[in-house]
Amino acid sequence: MTSSVNIVERSSSTSSSSSSSISISHHHQQQPEWLLSILAETNQQETLLGESQRKPRIYKVPSILRDIQTHADSFDPMVVSFGPYHHGNPKLAMIEDLKVTIAKQLVSGRNLQEFSNFDEVARDAREYYDKELTDRFSEEDFRRMMFLDGCLLLYSIDCIMNPTEEDSRIKNNQMAFISRDILLLENQLPYIVLHTLMSYNIPREHKGENLVHKFIKRSRSNQHLSLPPPSSWENLQDQPPHLLHLLREELVGTVPTHPHEPINPLDEFNDWHSFRSVSELRAGGIECKKSGSSSLKDVSFNPQSFHGDLSLPPIVVDDNTKSMFLNLVAYEASPDFTNDYAVTSYICFMDALIDHAEDVKLLRSKEILLNLLGSDEKVADLFNDLATNLVPNPNEYRDVKGNIEKYYKKKSVIWITEMLETHFRSPWTALGFLVALVIILLTFVQSYFSIFPRGGGGGDQQRSRTPARKIPYNN
Repeated sequence: MTSSVNIVERSSSTSSSSSSSISISHHHQQQPEWLLSILAETNQQETLLGESQRKPRIYKVPSILRDIQTHADSFDPMVVSFGPYHHGNPKLAMIEDLKVTIAKQLVSGRNLQEFSNFDEVARDAREYYDKELTDRFSEEDFRRMMFLDGCLLLYSIDCIMNPTEEDSRIKNNQMAFISRDILLLENQLPYIVLHTLMSYNIPREHKGENLVHKFIKRSRSNQHLSLPPPSSWENLQDQPPHLLHLLREELVGTVPTHPHEPINPLDEFNDWHSFRSVSELRAGGIECKKSGSSSLKDVSFNPQSFHGDLSLPPIVVDDNTKSMFLNLVAYEASPDFTNDYAVTSYICFMDALIDHAEDVKLLRSKEILLNLLGSDEKVADLFNDLATNLVPNPNEYRDVKGNIEKYYKKKSVIWITEMLETHFRSPWTALGFLVALVIILLTFVQSYFSIFPRGGGGGDQQRSRTPARKIPYNN
Protein backbone atom coordinates (compact mmCIF):
# COMPACT_ATOMS: atom_id res chain seq x y z
CA MET A 1 0.00 0.00 0.00
CA THR A 2 2.91 2.31 0.76
CA SER A 3 4.39 1.82 -2.68
CA SER A 4 1.18 2.88 -4.39
CA VAL A 5 1.00 6.04 -2.32
CA ASN A 6 4.63 6.87 -3.16
CA ILE A 7 3.93 6.45 -6.84
CA VAL A 8 1.12 8.98 -6.60
CA GLU A 9 3.30 11.38 -4.61
CA ARG A 10 6.05 11.19 -7.22
CA SER A 11 3.49 11.72 -9.96
CA SER A 12 2.12 14.72 -8.12
CA SER A 13 5.56 16.23 -7.54
CA THR A 14 6.46 15.69 -11.17
CA SER A 15 3.25 17.38 -12.17
CA SER A 16 3.89 20.41 -9.95
CA SER A 17 7.51 20.80 -11.01
CA SER A 18 6.72 20.68 -14.69
CA SER A 19 3.62 22.82 -14.47
CA SER A 20 5.58 26.07 -14.30
CA SER A 21 7.18 25.45 -17.67
CA ILE A 22 4.09 23.96 -19.27
CA SER A 23 1.61 26.49 -17.97
CA ILE A 24 3.29 29.31 -19.93
CA SER A 25 1.99 28.02 -23.25
CA HIS A 26 0.14 24.74 -22.58
CA HIS A 27 -1.68 25.20 -19.30
CA HIS A 28 -4.48 22.81 -20.40
CA GLN A 29 -2.00 19.87 -20.48
CA GLN A 30 -1.44 19.91 -16.71
CA GLN A 31 -2.14 16.50 -15.09
CA PRO A 32 -5.63 16.52 -13.55
CA GLU A 33 -5.59 15.91 -9.79
CA TRP A 34 -8.99 14.20 -9.85
CA LEU A 35 -7.66 11.54 -12.24
CA LEU A 36 -4.59 10.96 -10.07
CA SER A 37 -6.85 10.40 -7.09
CA ILE A 38 -8.83 7.78 -9.02
CA LEU A 39 -5.64 5.97 -9.96
CA ALA A 40 -4.50 6.08 -6.34
CA GLU A 41 -7.76 4.54 -5.12
CA THR A 42 -7.55 1.83 -7.76
CA ASN A 43 -4.01 0.91 -6.75
CA GLN A 44 -4.99 0.69 -3.10
CA GLN A 45 -7.95 -1.57 -3.87
CA GLU A 46 -5.78 -3.86 -5.97
CA THR A 47 -3.29 -4.12 -3.11
CA LEU A 48 -6.04 -4.97 -0.64
CA LEU A 49 -7.48 -7.54 -3.05
CA GLY A 50 -4.09 -9.19 -3.44
CA GLU A 51 -3.77 -9.49 0.33
CA SER A 52 -7.27 -10.85 0.81
CA GLN A 53 -6.86 -13.56 -1.84
CA ARG A 54 -4.67 -15.50 0.54
CA LYS A 55 -7.84 -16.65 2.30
CA PRO A 56 -11.42 -16.25 1.01
CA ARG A 57 -13.39 -14.10 3.40
CA ILE A 58 -16.84 -14.80 4.83
CA TYR A 59 -19.20 -12.42 3.06
CA LYS A 60 -22.88 -11.66 3.32
CA VAL A 61 -25.19 -13.26 0.75
CA PRO A 62 -25.45 -11.08 -2.40
CA SER A 63 -28.73 -9.18 -2.65
CA ILE A 64 -29.37 -10.59 -6.14
CA LEU A 65 -29.92 -13.96 -4.44
CA ARG A 66 -31.37 -12.87 -1.10
CA ASP A 67 -34.01 -10.63 -2.70
CA ILE A 68 -35.63 -13.54 -4.57
CA GLN A 69 -38.84 -14.18 -2.68
CA THR A 70 -38.71 -17.97 -2.89
CA HIS A 71 -35.16 -17.94 -1.47
CA ALA A 72 -36.02 -15.91 1.61
CA ASP A 73 -35.75 -18.79 4.10
CA SER A 74 -32.60 -20.35 2.69
CA PHE A 75 -29.89 -18.02 4.05
CA ASP A 76 -30.88 -17.18 7.64
CA PRO A 77 -30.32 -19.55 10.60
CA MET A 78 -33.37 -21.21 12.07
CA VAL A 79 -32.18 -22.02 15.61
CA VAL A 80 -28.56 -20.94 16.16
CA SER A 81 -26.09 -18.26 15.08
CA PHE A 82 -22.38 -18.82 14.51
CA GLY A 83 -20.24 -15.73 14.06
CA PRO A 84 -21.15 -12.03 14.08
CA TYR A 85 -23.68 -11.65 11.26
CA HIS A 86 -26.73 -13.03 13.10
CA HIS A 87 -25.43 -12.66 16.65
CA GLY A 88 -28.01 -11.25 19.04
CA ASN A 89 -31.07 -12.24 17.00
CA PRO A 90 -33.83 -12.71 19.63
CA LYS A 91 -35.34 -15.57 17.59
CA LEU A 92 -32.18 -17.60 18.30
CA ALA A 93 -32.08 -16.95 22.05
CA MET A 94 -32.94 -20.49 23.12
CA ILE A 95 -29.71 -22.05 21.85
CA GLU A 96 -27.71 -18.90 22.62
CA ASP A 97 -28.39 -19.42 26.32
CA LEU A 98 -26.87 -22.92 26.10
CA LYS A 99 -23.50 -21.79 24.70
CA VAL A 100 -21.94 -20.90 28.06
CA THR A 101 -23.23 -24.11 29.66
CA ILE A 102 -21.78 -26.28 26.91
CA ALA A 103 -18.44 -24.40 26.83
CA LYS A 104 -18.06 -24.86 30.61
CA GLN A 105 -18.80 -28.56 30.18
CA LEU A 106 -16.12 -28.92 27.49
CA VAL A 107 -13.34 -27.12 29.42
CA SER A 108 -14.22 -28.42 32.87
CA GLY A 109 -11.18 -29.80 34.69
CA ARG A 110 -8.74 -28.50 32.05
CA ASN A 111 -5.62 -26.42 32.59
CA LEU A 112 -6.74 -22.97 31.46
CA GLN A 113 -3.23 -22.12 30.26
CA GLU A 114 -3.88 -24.38 27.29
CA PHE A 115 -6.18 -21.71 25.87
CA SER A 116 -3.72 -18.82 26.09
CA ASN A 117 -3.06 -18.69 22.34
CA PHE A 118 -6.75 -18.27 21.49
CA ASP A 119 -6.39 -14.47 21.69
CA GLU A 120 -4.22 -14.43 18.57
CA VAL A 121 -6.51 -16.87 16.78
CA ALA A 122 -9.53 -14.65 17.47
CA ARG A 123 -7.69 -11.61 16.09
CA ASP A 124 -6.95 -13.48 12.86
CA ALA A 125 -10.55 -14.71 12.68
CA ARG A 126 -11.85 -11.16 12.87
CA GLU A 127 -10.24 -10.41 9.48
CA TYR A 128 -12.53 -12.96 7.82
CA TYR A 129 -15.65 -10.83 8.32
CA ASP A 130 -16.92 -7.53 6.98
CA LYS A 131 -15.31 -4.83 9.11
CA GLU A 132 -18.43 -2.68 9.15
CA LEU A 133 -20.35 -5.53 10.79
CA THR A 134 -17.68 -6.47 13.36
CA ASP A 135 -16.96 -2.94 14.58
CA ARG A 136 -19.81 -3.30 17.08
CA PHE A 137 -17.82 -5.98 18.91
CA SER A 138 -14.94 -5.16 21.23
CA GLU A 139 -11.87 -7.40 21.14
CA GLU A 140 -13.09 -9.12 24.30
CA ASP A 141 -16.63 -9.63 23.00
CA PHE A 142 -15.42 -10.98 19.66
CA ARG A 143 -12.99 -13.39 21.33
CA ARG A 144 -15.75 -14.63 23.63
CA MET A 145 -18.14 -15.09 20.69
CA MET A 146 -15.58 -17.10 18.69
CA PHE A 147 -14.87 -19.39 21.62
CA LEU A 148 -18.50 -20.01 22.60
CA ASP A 149 -19.69 -20.47 19.01
CA GLY A 150 -16.78 -22.76 18.16
CA CYS A 151 -17.41 -24.96 21.18
CA LEU A 152 -21.12 -25.22 20.39
CA LEU A 153 -20.47 -26.00 16.72
CA LEU A 154 -18.05 -28.84 17.47
CA TYR A 155 -20.27 -30.12 20.26
CA SER A 156 -23.24 -30.16 17.86
CA ILE A 157 -21.27 -32.05 15.21
CA ASP A 158 -20.27 -34.59 17.83
CA CYS A 159 -23.89 -35.08 18.89
CA ILE A 160 -25.09 -35.33 15.27
CA MET A 161 -22.51 -37.97 14.41
CA ASN A 162 -22.82 -39.89 17.69
CA PRO A 163 -26.52 -39.75 18.57
CA THR A 164 -26.45 -42.95 20.64
CA GLU A 165 -23.86 -41.70 23.11
CA GLU A 166 -24.59 -39.77 26.31
CA ASP A 167 -27.63 -37.53 26.28
CA SER A 168 -27.21 -34.20 24.57
CA ARG A 169 -28.32 -30.90 26.03
CA ILE A 170 -29.89 -30.11 22.67
CA LYS A 171 -33.12 -31.79 21.58
CA ASN A 172 -33.23 -33.99 18.51
CA ASN A 173 -35.57 -31.72 16.56
CA GLN A 174 -33.27 -28.75 17.27
CA MET A 175 -30.25 -30.78 16.17
CA ALA A 176 -31.76 -31.33 12.73
CA PHE A 177 -32.02 -27.57 12.21
CA ILE A 178 -28.54 -26.96 13.64
CA SER A 179 -27.14 -29.37 11.05
CA ARG A 180 -28.60 -27.09 8.38
CA ASP A 181 -27.51 -23.85 10.10
CA ILE A 182 -23.89 -24.99 10.30
CA LEU A 183 -23.58 -24.84 6.50
CA LEU A 184 -25.03 -21.37 5.88
CA LEU A 185 -22.62 -18.87 4.32
CA GLU A 186 -23.40 -16.13 6.84
CA ASN A 187 -23.08 -18.63 9.70
CA GLN A 188 -19.53 -19.77 8.96
CA LEU A 189 -16.74 -19.75 11.53
CA PRO A 190 -13.15 -19.50 10.27
CA TYR A 191 -11.63 -22.97 10.25
CA ILE A 192 -8.63 -21.67 12.21
CA VAL A 193 -11.00 -21.28 15.18
CA LEU A 194 -12.26 -24.85 14.89
CA HIS A 195 -8.77 -26.22 14.27
CA THR A 196 -7.46 -24.51 17.41
CA LEU A 197 -10.32 -25.78 19.55
CA MET A 198 -9.81 -29.30 18.20
CA SER A 199 -6.12 -29.02 19.14
CA TYR A 200 -7.40 -28.63 22.72
CA ASN A 201 -9.20 -31.99 22.24
CA ILE A 202 -12.57 -30.31 21.92
CA PRO A 203 -15.17 -31.72 21.62
CA ARG A 204 -13.74 -35.06 22.70
CA GLU A 205 -10.37 -36.62 22.73
CA HIS A 206 -8.85 -37.62 19.36
CA LYS A 207 -12.09 -37.08 17.39
CA GLY A 208 -11.96 -33.57 16.01
CA GLU A 209 -10.73 -33.65 12.40
CA ASN A 210 -12.18 -37.06 11.58
CA LEU A 211 -15.50 -35.97 13.07
CA VAL A 212 -15.60 -32.97 10.74
CA HIS A 213 -14.84 -35.28 7.80
CA LYS A 214 -17.74 -37.55 8.70
CA PHE A 215 -20.11 -34.61 9.12
CA ILE A 216 -19.28 -33.23 5.68
CA LYS A 217 -19.74 -36.67 4.20
CA ARG A 218 -23.13 -36.96 5.89
CA SER A 219 -24.13 -33.51 4.60
CA ARG A 220 -23.18 -34.62 1.09
CA SER A 221 -25.54 -37.58 1.51
CA ASN A 222 -23.29 -39.79 -0.56
CA GLN A 223 -21.00 -42.68 0.22
CA HIS A 224 -18.10 -41.24 -1.80
CA LEU A 225 -15.68 -38.94 0.01
CA SER A 226 -13.13 -36.99 -1.99
CA LEU A 227 -11.73 -34.67 0.70
CA PRO A 228 -8.01 -34.72 1.50
CA PRO A 229 -7.03 -36.44 4.76
CA PRO A 230 -7.10 -34.25 7.90
CA SER A 231 -3.34 -34.68 8.34
CA SER A 232 -2.78 -32.51 5.26
CA TRP A 233 -4.41 -29.55 7.02
CA GLU A 234 -1.81 -29.17 9.76
CA ASN A 235 -0.15 -26.41 7.74
CA LEU A 236 -2.13 -23.20 8.21
CA GLN A 237 -1.95 -22.36 4.49
CA ASP A 238 -3.47 -25.72 3.56
CA GLN A 239 -6.44 -25.40 5.89
CA PRO A 240 -9.85 -24.66 4.37
CA PRO A 241 -11.34 -21.25 5.18
CA HIS A 242 -14.52 -22.77 6.66
CA LEU A 243 -16.82 -25.80 6.58
CA LEU A 244 -18.88 -24.61 3.61
CA HIS A 245 -15.70 -24.61 1.56
CA LEU A 246 -15.10 -28.23 2.62
CA LEU A 247 -18.59 -29.16 1.47
CA ARG A 248 -17.97 -27.58 -1.91
CA GLU A 249 -14.69 -29.47 -2.27
CA GLU A 250 -16.54 -32.68 -1.50
CA LEU A 251 -19.27 -31.95 -4.06
CA VAL A 252 -16.91 -30.96 -6.85
CA GLY A 253 -14.34 -33.62 -6.02
CA THR A 254 -11.79 -35.09 -8.37
CA VAL A 255 -13.09 -35.45 -11.90
CA PRO A 256 -12.01 -38.33 -14.15
CA THR A 257 -11.08 -37.32 -17.68
CA HIS A 258 -13.39 -38.36 -20.51
CA PRO A 259 -12.34 -38.56 -24.16
CA HIS A 260 -14.42 -36.39 -26.43
CA GLU A 261 -14.37 -35.31 -30.03
CA PRO A 262 -13.67 -31.64 -30.76
CA ILE A 263 -16.59 -29.41 -31.60
CA ASN A 264 -16.96 -26.23 -33.57
CA PRO A 265 -17.33 -23.35 -31.09
CA LEU A 266 -19.71 -21.54 -33.44
CA ASP A 267 -21.94 -24.60 -33.70
CA GLU A 268 -21.91 -24.98 -29.94
CA PHE A 269 -22.80 -21.34 -29.47
CA ASN A 270 -25.74 -21.61 -31.85
CA ASP A 271 -27.04 -24.75 -30.14
CA TRP A 272 -26.57 -23.54 -26.55
CA HIS A 273 -30.09 -22.18 -26.23
CA SER A 274 -31.68 -25.38 -27.51
CA PHE A 275 -30.37 -27.84 -24.92
CA ARG A 276 -33.05 -30.38 -24.16
CA SER A 277 -34.75 -32.04 -21.20
CA VAL A 278 -34.25 -35.67 -20.21
CA SER A 279 -37.52 -36.65 -21.92
CA GLU A 280 -36.53 -34.96 -25.17
CA LEU A 281 -33.06 -36.49 -25.08
CA ARG A 282 -34.57 -39.93 -24.61
CA ALA A 283 -36.81 -39.37 -27.64
CA GLY A 284 -33.65 -38.58 -29.59
CA GLY A 285 -31.98 -41.85 -28.57
CA ILE A 286 -30.01 -40.58 -25.54
CA GLU A 287 -30.30 -42.47 -22.26
CA CYS A 288 -29.09 -41.24 -18.87
CA LYS A 289 -26.89 -43.45 -16.70
CA LYS A 290 -25.10 -43.10 -13.37
CA SER A 291 -21.52 -41.82 -13.39
CA GLY A 292 -18.68 -43.67 -11.75
CA SER A 293 -18.12 -40.92 -9.16
CA SER A 294 -20.19 -38.39 -7.21
CA SER A 295 -18.35 -35.31 -8.48
CA LEU A 296 -20.71 -32.69 -9.91
CA LYS A 297 -18.28 -32.36 -12.79
CA ASP A 298 -18.36 -36.05 -13.67
CA VAL A 299 -20.69 -35.56 -16.64
CA SER A 300 -19.89 -37.22 -19.95
CA PHE A 301 -21.55 -38.22 -23.21
CA ASN A 302 -20.70 -41.43 -25.04
CA PRO A 303 -22.28 -41.85 -28.52
CA GLN A 304 -23.10 -45.37 -29.70
CA SER A 305 -24.32 -46.71 -33.05
CA PHE A 306 -28.05 -46.12 -32.52
CA HIS A 307 -28.14 -44.43 -29.12
CA GLY A 308 -26.07 -42.28 -26.77
CA ASP A 309 -25.24 -42.48 -23.05
CA LEU A 310 -25.30 -39.35 -20.88
CA SER A 311 -23.53 -40.10 -17.57
CA LEU A 312 -24.56 -38.01 -14.55
CA PRO A 313 -23.39 -38.11 -10.92
CA PRO A 314 -25.87 -39.50 -8.36
CA ILE A 315 -27.48 -36.97 -6.03
CA VAL A 316 -29.83 -37.06 -3.04
CA VAL A 317 -32.59 -34.43 -2.91
CA ASP A 318 -34.11 -33.73 0.51
CA ASP A 319 -35.39 -30.84 2.62
CA ASN A 320 -31.91 -29.31 3.00
CA THR A 321 -30.90 -29.49 -0.67
CA LYS A 322 -32.20 -26.04 -1.55
CA SER A 323 -30.48 -24.30 1.36
CA MET A 324 -27.23 -26.19 0.75
CA PHE A 325 -27.05 -25.38 -2.97
CA LEU A 326 -28.05 -21.74 -2.59
CA ASN A 327 -25.44 -21.08 0.09
CA LEU A 328 -22.79 -22.74 -2.05
CA VAL A 329 -23.87 -20.53 -4.96
CA ALA A 330 -23.62 -17.48 -2.70
CA TYR A 331 -20.15 -18.59 -1.62
CA GLU A 332 -19.02 -18.98 -5.23
CA ALA A 333 -20.19 -15.41 -5.83
CA SER A 334 -18.00 -14.04 -3.00
CA PRO A 335 -15.68 -11.31 -4.35
CA ASP A 336 -12.45 -12.79 -2.97
CA PHE A 337 -13.15 -16.41 -3.93
CA THR A 338 -11.61 -17.24 -7.31
CA ASN A 339 -13.36 -20.36 -8.63
CA ASP A 340 -14.90 -21.98 -11.69
CA TYR A 341 -18.53 -21.75 -10.48
CA ALA A 342 -18.86 -25.52 -10.53
CA VAL A 343 -21.93 -25.70 -8.27
CA THR A 344 -23.68 -22.81 -10.04
CA SER A 345 -23.04 -24.42 -13.44
CA TYR A 346 -24.28 -27.81 -12.22
CA ILE A 347 -27.56 -26.31 -11.03
CA CYS A 348 -28.09 -24.61 -14.40
CA PHE A 349 -27.25 -27.86 -16.20
CA MET A 350 -29.79 -29.81 -14.13
CA ASP A 351 -32.37 -27.09 -14.67
CA ALA A 352 -31.96 -27.62 -18.43
CA LEU A 353 -32.39 -31.39 -18.02
CA ILE A 354 -35.41 -31.19 -15.69
CA ASP A 355 -38.55 -29.47 -16.94
CA HIS A 356 -41.34 -31.64 -15.56
CA ALA A 357 -41.99 -34.52 -13.18
CA GLU A 358 -41.48 -37.03 -15.99
CA ASP A 359 -37.84 -35.94 -16.25
CA VAL A 360 -37.36 -36.55 -12.52
CA LYS A 361 -39.01 -39.95 -12.84
CA LEU A 362 -36.60 -40.98 -15.59
CA LEU A 363 -33.59 -39.89 -13.49
CA ARG A 364 -34.95 -41.82 -10.50
CA SER A 365 -35.36 -44.94 -12.60
CA LYS A 366 -31.64 -44.78 -13.45
CA GLU A 367 -30.66 -44.24 -9.77
CA ILE A 368 -29.20 -40.85 -10.64
CA LEU A 369 -31.58 -39.01 -8.36
CA LEU A 370 -32.83 -40.18 -4.97
CA ASN A 371 -35.98 -38.25 -4.13
CA LEU A 372 -36.49 -37.74 -0.38
CA LEU A 373 -38.35 -34.48 -0.91
CA GLY A 374 -41.76 -35.82 -1.89
CA SER A 375 -43.37 -35.83 -5.32
CA ASP A 376 -41.37 -35.69 -8.53
CA GLU A 377 -43.11 -32.41 -9.34
CA LYS A 378 -41.57 -30.85 -6.19
CA VAL A 379 -38.10 -31.84 -7.35
CA ALA A 380 -38.72 -30.39 -10.80
CA ASP A 381 -39.93 -27.14 -9.23
CA LEU A 382 -36.90 -27.10 -6.93
CA PHE A 383 -34.33 -27.13 -9.73
CA ASN A 384 -36.31 -24.64 -11.80
CA ASP A 385 -36.39 -22.33 -8.78
CA LEU A 386 -32.73 -22.82 -7.86
CA ALA A 387 -31.57 -21.60 -11.27
CA THR A 388 -33.26 -18.19 -10.93
CA ASN A 389 -30.77 -15.37 -11.65
CA LEU A 390 -27.87 -17.80 -12.00
CA VAL A 391 -25.27 -17.49 -14.75
CA PRO A 392 -23.18 -20.64 -15.35
CA ASN A 393 -19.57 -20.89 -16.38
CA PRO A 394 -19.84 -21.24 -20.20
CA ASN A 395 -16.90 -23.65 -20.24
CA GLU A 396 -18.56 -26.17 -17.92
CA TYR A 397 -20.18 -29.06 -19.84
CA ARG A 398 -19.38 -27.28 -23.13
CA ASP A 399 -18.24 -30.39 -24.98
CA VAL A 400 -21.06 -32.49 -23.52
CA LYS A 401 -23.75 -30.06 -24.63
CA GLY A 402 -22.25 -29.56 -28.06
CA ASN A 403 -21.82 -33.27 -28.77
CA ILE A 404 -25.31 -34.07 -27.51
CA GLU A 405 -26.81 -31.46 -29.79
CA LYS A 406 -24.81 -32.78 -32.73
CA TYR A 407 -25.90 -36.34 -32.03
CA TYR A 408 -29.52 -35.33 -31.50
CA LYS A 409 -29.67 -33.76 -34.95
CA LYS A 410 -29.06 -37.09 -36.67
CA LYS A 411 -32.52 -37.67 -38.14
CA SER A 412 -31.92 -41.37 -38.77
CA VAL A 413 -31.21 -41.93 -35.09
CA ILE A 414 -34.39 -40.09 -34.10
CA TRP A 415 -36.46 -42.13 -36.59
CA ILE A 416 -35.07 -45.45 -35.33
CA THR A 417 -35.57 -44.39 -31.73
CA GLU A 418 -39.16 -43.34 -32.33
CA MET A 419 -39.87 -46.65 -34.09
CA LEU A 420 -38.41 -48.63 -31.21
CA GLU A 421 -40.32 -46.55 -28.67
CA THR A 422 -43.59 -46.98 -30.57
CA HIS A 423 -43.42 -50.64 -31.53
CA PHE A 424 -41.12 -52.24 -28.93
CA ARG A 425 -42.16 -50.43 -25.76
CA SER A 426 -43.58 -53.68 -24.28
CA PRO A 427 -43.66 -57.41 -25.25
CA TRP A 428 -47.28 -57.06 -26.49
CA THR A 429 -46.57 -54.07 -28.73
CA ALA A 430 -43.48 -55.84 -30.07
CA LEU A 431 -45.51 -59.01 -30.78
CA GLY A 432 -48.24 -57.01 -32.50
CA PHE A 433 -45.67 -55.21 -34.64
CA LEU A 434 -44.03 -58.48 -35.69
CA VAL A 435 -47.41 -60.10 -36.53
CA ALA A 436 -48.35 -57.10 -38.64
CA LEU A 437 -44.99 -57.23 -40.36
CA VAL A 438 -45.44 -60.95 -41.18
CA ILE A 439 -48.92 -60.30 -42.58
CA ILE A 440 -47.55 -57.53 -44.80
CA LEU A 441 -44.80 -59.82 -46.07
CA LEU A 442 -47.24 -62.68 -46.80
CA THR A 443 -49.56 -60.30 -48.63
CA PHE A 444 -46.67 -59.08 -50.75
CA VAL A 445 -45.60 -62.66 -51.61
CA GLN A 446 -49.15 -63.63 -52.53
CA SER A 447 -49.53 -60.62 -54.79
CA TYR A 448 -46.22 -61.36 -56.46
CA PHE A 449 -47.12 -64.96 -57.37
CA SER A 450 -50.57 -63.95 -58.57
CA ILE A 451 -48.89 -61.69 -61.11
CA PHE A 452 -45.97 -64.00 -61.82
CA PRO A 453 -47.27 -67.56 -61.24
CA ARG A 454 -44.90 -70.43 -60.75
CA GLY A 455 -43.85 -72.43 -63.82
CA GLY A 456 -41.63 -70.25 -65.86
CA GLY A 457 -42.27 -66.63 -65.43
CA GLY A 458 -45.44 -65.43 -67.13
CA GLY A 459 -48.00 -65.84 -69.96
CA ASP A 460 -45.69 -64.79 -72.82
CA GLN A 461 -43.47 -67.80 -72.32
CA GLN A 462 -46.52 -70.06 -72.07
CA ARG A 463 -47.79 -68.82 -75.42
CA SER A 464 -44.38 -69.34 -76.98
CA ARG A 465 -44.72 -73.09 -76.46
CA THR A 466 -47.77 -73.25 -78.85
CA PRO A 467 -46.68 -74.06 -82.42
CA ALA A 468 -46.87 -71.11 -84.70
CA ARG A 469 -49.69 -71.11 -87.24
CA LYS A 470 -48.50 -71.73 -90.79
CA ILE A 471 -49.61 -69.27 -93.46
CA PRO A 472 -50.33 -70.92 -96.83
CA TYR A 473 -48.79 -69.37 -99.90
CA ASN A 474 -50.52 -69.43 -103.28
CA ASN A 475 -48.50 -70.78 -106.09
